[in-house]
Amino acid sequence: MLHETLSDQGNELSLNMTNPKVAIVHKSYLKRGGAERVLEVMADLVPDADIYFLFGSKKKILSTFPDRKVYFSFLQKIPFIKKLNKVLFFLWPVAAESLDLSGYDLVISSSSDVAKGVVTNYPTKHLCYMYSPMRYLWDQKDLYLERYSVLRKIILLPLLTKLRIWDVFANSRIDYLVTISDFVSQRISKYYDRIADQVIYPPVNLSKFMSLKKESAGNYFLALSPFEENKGGVDIVKLALRNNIKLRVTGIGALYKRCKKLARGNKNIEFLGWVSEEEKIELLRHAKGLLFLGVEDFGIAAVEAIAAGLPVFAYKAGGAHEIVINEVNGILCNTLKPQELDTVLKGFTERRWDRKTMFDSVKHFDESIFREKFGKLIQQNLQED
Repeated sequence: MLHETLSDQGNELSLNMTNPKVAIVHKSYLKRGGAERVLEVMADLVPDADIYFLFGSKKKILSTFPDRKVYFSFLQKIPFIKKLNKVLFFLWPVAAESLDLSGYDLVISSSSDVAKGVVTNYPTKHLCYMYSPMRYLWDQKDLYLERYSVLRKIILLPLLTKLRIWDVFANSRIDYLVTISDFVSQRISKYYDRIADQVIYPPVNLSKFMSLKKESAGNYFLALSPFEENKGGVDIVKLALRNNIKLRVTGIGALYKRCKKLARGNKNIEFLGWVSEEEKIELLRHAKGLLFLGVEDFGIAAVEAIAAGLPVFAYKAGGAHEIVINEVNGILCNTLKPQELDTVLKGFTERRWDRKTMFDSVKHFDESIFREKFGKLIQQNLQED
């Protein structure tokens, strides 16, 4: 049965349906990123749901979902799948379609790429929470291909074309499509020729940041896991180098080595690798600002920073436009041109910020709101004929 309590505020979710069978599908669980945190909240809303992955770290999955029935696709049986999964990306759609989801009343796909492509029987409802159209197929294709040789591009391009065709058809299997931001909703409309049924912002646990005792502004800027192609890591490092500012950077990703090479010999830039939640909070508590120069689908890191009293210096693109309010909780820069970025950064560092005003500006992103809205949506999809 569905969880009776949606949040600490006591919102109730009740169903007229007796013991509905629900499955949640997520591509992989190799690290705990933003999508995995959303998955955990979804699973908490439906504590009896079975959970399906194409592949993942069994150790991490079982420690996160110890009392669940967990299933994997055939990809999990491939040796060294944790390292080889990106090479085998052309098998992801096949693996998603191979999952046996017969017998469920509702299938919830938590999808940034292929999980939405699962095949469900009639009358099973398919509710998709889409983080993004596949960036490496559509609007950010060139960014992802930039680091490959000409030969690899020649091999990849026909595969990407076939995957684009599959991607469009896979979206027609979704009965109810929810997405994480207005920015992603616009991209869905462009590439899939359908309108998202609803926008529900991802859950952010604001309470642990609201109560955080913010120290006086420290002497360093912070960037949280900016090493994927769309996250602006290279621009952030170059900004720090040009302005001789102290920068601490967390995470590891595709552009990690490139960014480290750019900063080689500069003692002001520190690469911390993966940090725990507690370590991240300490970094937020002592920093003077968050650098956020990517084109993000949403931007949970920016919301957390603002809730912690940390202003955000952001590129005015993607989800940042829905989070950062200019001169209220941060500064939006209209361009990534070096000279203009440097000028705006100077004004950002000299400005004073009101913490209560900042926190109030992100209250509508709180986890309790996601729980209420998504919980009602689950109920709605289970009750409809």
